[in-house]
Amino acid sequence: MTKPLLFYEKILFFIKFLKKPKQIGAVIPSSRFLAQAITKLVLQNNPRKIIELGPGTGILTKHLLEGGISPQQLVLIEKDESFIPLLKKKFPNITIIHGDALQLSKLTKKYNLNIDLIVSSLPINSFSEKVAKKILKEIETNLPKGGQYIQYYYLGFNFNKNIFPKNFLLSKKQIIWANIPPAVITLTRKG
Repeated sequence: MTKPLLFYEKILFFIKFLKKPKQIGAVIPSSRFLAQAITKLVLQNNPRKIIELGPGTGILTKHLLEGGISPQQLVLIEKDESFIPLLKKKFPNITIIHGDALQLSKLTKKYNLNIDLIVSSLPINSFSEKVAKKILKEIETNLPKGGQYIQYYYLGFNFNKNIFPKNFLLSKKQIIWANIPPAVITLTRKG
């Protein structure tokens, strides 16, 4: 990957943040430290099929692939259509779907996806409680019993634990200080 493309990605991300701060959630893409910590969690759980919600410029996607996840194991669902061409250029062998997490059940049915792990880069804290609950309900509906859900959010934001479905059990929580802003990763398992 060339440096100008990386610079372009950061500019694109920043412009998107200025236009839709609640949808993007951060001024710059996630750090490699955050992506590496999430990748480690994913690999420890040995998933067969993974959905990444809100891949943006693909920082986490890149680390998942470098960590040993195959392109066939991974499906990207991105709502912002301006990120789609960039993702397709960077990851030509991965299924990339232009879609909304609020429609996850329709998308998994349409593309016949049987998943056991969902990684979310969505700024769930920025959404209204109603929207956050709907997204989490979609995640719950699409994960089998024992399926895992990894979410990160930024330190300093109060994460509303009441929005989680009651059968999601917290397995791990980790703070990544080397991110702007520092982030908290949670791994939950559907009970």
